Amino acid sequence: MEQEQGRRCIDINRRQMVMRTIDVEELIGGDHPARALWQLMGELDLSEFYAPIKSIPSGPGRSCFDPRLLICVWLYGYSRGIGSARELARQIDIDPALQWLTGLDTINHHTLADFRVDHKGALDELFTQVLGVLLHEGLITLERVTQDGTKIKAQASLGSFRTSAQIQQHLEVARQHVVAMNNALAEAGSIRTGRAAARAVHERADKLNFALQEIEKLRASKKKDRRTFVPKVSETEPEARVMRTNEGGFAASYNAQISTDGKHGFIIGSALTSEVNDHHQLKPAIERIQAVCGRFPQQMLADGDFTNNASVTAASEAGIDFYGSWSERARDSAAAKKALASAEFQREQFQYDSEHDLYLCPAGKLLKPTRNIRHSDGSFQIVYRSPAKQCHACPWHTQCCPPSPRRGGRQITRQGILPAVAAFQAKMRTPEAQSIYRHRGRIAEFPHAWIKDKFRLRRFHVSGRLKAGIELTWAALTFNLLALHRFRRTQLSAAA
Repeated sequence: MEQEQGRRCIDINRRQMVMRTIDVEELIGGDHPARALWQLMGELDLSEFYAPIKSIPSGPGRSCFDPRLLICVWLYGYSRGIGSARELARQIDIDPALQWLTGLDTINHHTLADFRVDHKGALDELFTQVLGVLLHEGLITLERVTQDGTKIKAQASLGSFRTSAQIQQHLEVARQHVVAMNNALAEAGSIRTGRAAARAVHERADKLNFALQEIEKLRASKKKDRRTFVPKVSETEPEARVMRTNEGGFAASYNAQISTDGKHGFIIGSALTSEVNDHHQLKPAIERIQAVCGRFPQQMLADGDFTNNASVTAASEAGIDFYGSWSERARDSAAAKKALASAEFQREQFQYDSEHDLYLCPAGKLLKPTRNIRHSDGSFQIVYRSPAKQCHACPWHTQCCPPSPRRGGRQITRQGILPAVAAFQAKMRTPEAQSIYRHRGRIAEFPHAWIKDKFRLRRFHVSGRLKAGIELTWAALTFNLLALHRFRRTQLSAAA
C-alpha cells in the first residue's frame, strides 16, 4: 500500500453501460481463415443443404439461417477446437470471426446441434466436392496413400456396459413404462409434455432392443472361448466398444479410419467402425477412395494391423502397390504346444522338405499333407500328419504326440502362401520397399494428431456411430479446407 501512495492510475469503472460503433468488416483481417471458409463455400454447390428448406420468399413460413453460414460456423468452430453446440453458440457472441460470419446475429445451440447431424448425405457430397477441387489443382495425386486408424472415445461410459441378462431386465421395465405411458396419454389427451415423455420411453426401449442385437453380434463374432465369453454392450450407445486408448487404459470408443494422400497430406477418406482392430479395414478404405476419387491409388502404405492375407489380396486385385509390415507368426495353437511333453519335439524341430512337400520329425518319421483348411480371408493352412501306427510304434511317442481322445498320429500345420502374398513378402524384403514404408508414419499420423490436438476431438460430442461418423467427416472437411487455405496463401506469398 505504501508503494501505491503518490501514484496516480486510471480507475476501472465496471458499473457502466457502453454503446460502441462496430464496423463488422473490420472485425477480422483480410486473410483470416473465416473469410477463406466463407469464400470457399461460395465456390461449391450447396444445393443439397438448401433442398430441405420449405419457406420461400413469396410464400408463408419463417426464414431460416443460411446453410452456407451454418457450415462456416461449424467449420470455424472445429478449427478452434470447439465441438460443443452450446459453447459454439456462446462464442458467437464474443468471437470476432464468428461475429463477422453471423453479422452480429445470434444462433441458438439447438439450431447448431440439429444442423450438424441432419445433413449426412449433403455433407458427404460437400467432402467429395472439396476432393474434386484438390484433384483438379493437383494437390491430390493418389500416387501414394496411407491408411491408419485411431481410437476416439464415445459419449458412453464404461459403467453403461451391461450383459444380456441385465439388458433384458431393463427392457422389461422399459416395456412396462411404455404401456403405462400410452395409457396415461389416452386418458389425458394430446399434451405436449406427455408426448415428449412417451417418445423418450419408446426411444429407451428401442435402444435396449438394439443393444440386445449388438450382444448377439459380439457372441457370433467370438471364435474362441465362446462358452466362457460374456459379451457386454453399452445401454446408452450399443455400437461403442471397449478399446485400448492411445493415452493408456480402456474406454468406450470407436475406431476412426483415415486415408491420407502422400503429396500434401490431405485426407481423402474417413469412416468410423466398431471394430477393435484394423484387421479388416484396408479393403473398405480402398473402396471408399475409388468411390469418391473415381480411381484406385497407385500405392498404399499401412502398418502391421492392416497387413494380412485379405488386405494384400484386396490391394493386388485393385492393382495397388501395397507396402506394409508383415510379421511371421507361428500357427500352432497354444494348447497343442502346451501339451507337448518334450522340448525336443516342438514344431520348430520338424524339418520341411519343400521339394517333396513333406515334414521330417526329429525321430526320422515322415509327415504327409492330408488336408487344407480354408479361411474367410482367402488364406489356407495345410495339415501334415503321421500315420497312427507309425507314431504308436515310435519309442518317442509319449514325448512327441499330445494326448488325444482319437490317439492319432502327430500332426502339424503350415500356413499356405497365396501368390499375391508371396510376391508381397518378397518385395518387402528389399531395401527399396523398406525405404518407401518408412514414409508411412510421417504421412498417416499427422492428421490424427491434428484432429485430436488442434481440433480437440478426443471424445465425440454426439452419441451413436452414425452421428459420430458425421462429426468425423466435419473434422476431416475442416482439416482439408484449412490446409487448402494455407497452401493458397503460401502460393500468393511466393508469387508476390
